[in-house]
Amino acid sequence: MTKKLLTIGSIIAASTLASQAALIWTGNGDGADLFSEANWMDNNSAVPATGTINPNAPVTAATGGLILINTGTGPSSFSGHFTLGNGNDIEVGGGKNLASTATYGLRVLASAGATHVSGTLSGGSMVDVQFVLDIDWTLEGDSTLQLRGGGNPLNESTVDFLDTDSQLVFTNETVADFTSQHLGKVKVLGQPAVIGTNIQVVSNGTGGSIVTVIPEPSSTALLGLAGLAFILRRRK
Repeated sequence: MTKKLLTIGSIIAASTLASQAALIWTGNGDGADLFSEANWMDNNSAVPATGTINPNAPVTAATGGLILINTGTGPSSFSGHFTLGNGNDIEVGGGKNLASTATYGLRVLASAGATHVSGTLSGGSMVDVQFVLDIDWTLEGDSTLQLRGGGNPLNESTVDFLDTDSQLVFTNETVADFTSQHLGKVKVLGQPAVIGTNIQVVSNGTGGSIVTVIPEPSSTALLGLAGLAFILRRRK
């Protein structure tokens, strides 16, 4: 896969998403608390109303349906589930780290009538949570989705790798767990993931597993192999 093309695509996608952003993290409050409205800005460049961003309750952007975390200071680790309101996608970029404490996760609430939403990690960002629920992720730009829970931390969710530098990490799911429970949820550039063909899965050494994309052979390497094969044929 061509990283240059993926980078151009990422810039275009980021620009488009930013233009649609409805709820943007600024860090202009204390620069830490994910659930403090003072750290956010809506489409009208105003601080959202008090009581609209709370742990365990759906966070809903007023218009546009995108929650964007890629600028400003923070946030710090959050306690309480971060719940996306129905139709509200999320993007974490710019090297931001969106991390939960304890057993908290990033989710959509089907009980509130919500359906699958999209999540994007780009620009060296990281989401580090116990689980994700009903979110379809794309990973690019050396980003990491780390899930700490066991059982089914990639719950009703999918992951699509768009580059060879990003990774999906399970801290409590072995390689065997991943293969049996999660392999069918993973894609590479929209194509089904196949271990040993387009992805590799290795143990993290402590009961977890790390999933990465296998780079395609470069044209230089292929030419080198072709030259070696030619030499071997001549020697015969």
